[in-house]
Amino acid sequence: HPLDRNEERDSNIFSFSPGYFRPFFDGRGMFNMKYELSIDNTEGKNWENTGNRLNLNLLVPLIYKFSLTMSGDIFWQKYRHTHTVYDVERRDKTYFGSVGLLWEILKGLNMNLQYSHWKADSNIQVYDYKRNVYYVGLEYTF
Repeated sequence: HPLDRNEERDSNIFSFSPGYFRPFFDGRGMFNMKYELSIDNTEGKNWENTGNRLNLNLLVPLIYKFSLTMSGDIFWQKYRHTHTVYDVERRDKTYFGSVGLLWEILKGLNMNLQYSHWKADSNIQVYDYKRNVYYVGLEYTF
């Protein structure tokens, strides 16, 4: 448990998210767009927030058994209370972008090479961060 009860992050999150899905290239490619409204009811008042998220995804078949994947996401959060430590109402924007190459090695066996970047901007500087992730994965489906 946190030392300050206002920092307790245990919560129930309620969300609503309509989306649009469009396959192309005979179902081998895909475009997806989704909006999400979320309400995060945390036990600690420093973390209660309402969020709006927009997410875009694209899968494009390339040559032979290679596909390109791209994703983008922006998440705006407005916190409901004045922060008990920093004495300001917190507002965050988190940006996410990803690009990857998918290779079908054998039927059902895929290799994924992916780079992802996150950037969080907050009006409370301690919550700002950047993160880069490089990913190599194998996936087998049957």
